Amino acid sequence: MREPAVRRRGNALGHTTASLSQCVSLPSWAVSPAYDGRGFANVPNTVLRHFGLPSPLPPLATEMLDPDLLHGSRAIVLLLLDACGYELLTNALDRGVCPHLARRLRAGTASLSALTSIFPSTTAAALTTLATGHAPGQHGIGGYTLWCPQQATVMNMITFRAIDGSNRSVDPAALLDVPTVFQRLTSVGVRSVYANLRRYLGSGLSVMHSVGAQLARYHTFADLCVTLRDLLEIDGSPAYVQVYWDTLDNLQHTYGPVAEALDAELAAIDFLLERELFSRVKRPDVLFLVLADHGQCATTEERAVWLQRDRALLDLFEHPPAGERRVPYLYPREGKVDEVRAWFRAEAPESVMLLTAQQVEALELWGPGPLAPVARQRFGTLVGLATPGWQLPYRAARDGTDDVLPTGAHGNLTRLEALVPLVALRLM
Repeated sequence: MREPAVRRRGNALGHTTASLSQCVSLPSWAVSPAYDGRGFANVPNTVLRHFGLPSPLPPLATEMLDPDLLHGSRAIVLLLLDACGYELLTNALDRGVCPHLARRLRAGTASLSALTSIFPSTTAAALTTLATGHAPGQHGIGGYTLWCPQQATVMNMITFRAIDGSNRSVDPAALLDVPTVFQRLTSVGVRSVYANLRRYLGSGLSVMHSVGAQLARYHTFADLCVTLRDLLEIDGSPAYVQVYWDTLDNLQHTYGPVAEALDAELAAIDFLLERELFSRVKRPDVLFLVLADHGQCATTEERAVWLQRDRALLDLFEHPPAGERRVPYLYPREGKVDEVRAWFRAEAPESVMLLTAQQVEALELWGPGPLAPVARQRFGTLVGLATPGWQLPYRAARDGTDDVLPTGAHGNLTRLEALVPLVALRLM
């Protein structure tokens, strides 16, 4: 039987796009990231404020998170479900896929809000925002790949290796110029735990994000729930625990954003959270926040513009393209911006809207205020917003062949990519 509709709280769509700059407006399909209390970036700042620390950005607005849920909470657990977009979760709730969460939402013991992701809506940028409280324009990790001047190459921001296959790498600690949330919380006596899948602990991204934290590891989602339960039962001291789960992202990259496997995974997460965590934690002062970094949209090979296939285009660039398949960063040679624009008008006119970095900055897509110098060095001179359904991949030439593209993609500003859920639950 279909589950009845659930009660939901705030919605960030009041910040969908309008004319946000004197020089450019975003297309009608774009959802502009909010940094004023209605977005992903406000979540770590809520944690900082709750434990008495100043924050780089405002905390969540009251319509996004009920202040009563925060009041009296001595421990906050933040579970990040990679690529669990708002539309994916609400569709699953409406179809009865997540009955335990639906029951709590109807009873009013949990809340669900729609937040905007950051820009680009991608894991490396979003998790760095979660780890620091800063927007991408300040922490400087603004995409899956980035031009890194110190290494004189484009680096993968997950593996911290050069995309051209060379042995150049980067020290994760050298890429981040701001302190982590864990460092700041630890300094005021809050036990801070960074929990991740065992295979990711020790990776460049996790090393960068976990500075100042106690580490915890797990193998499966059931193990994750038991690990969290054990962490919360150590003592009743103030604590912040950040947890990561990647399967929904992996499934969507493989099968696309609509697949039976997604329902099965969401149902398993819903069941295990209720049976192994929510119903068994004894502390009444724990606030659980379940959040996503981005959603995903479907893409096809037919709507792919491979940026490395035209030598004339590549010759216009100072550095290879970087960023995302849905948000490419382009680095034209001096005086070649107009020629790059002309190439896209002639060869792929429907695929992308090109903005200058100054326009993106004026629109505050990377966050409010001027870009930090490190971000200005790494982000492109031109930034592409791929139109719905299109993608603009770049692969460094190694053997002359192209890899098969994943079916699902993200990074851009469509509703599917840019709206994420925030579930708040207090065990009172």
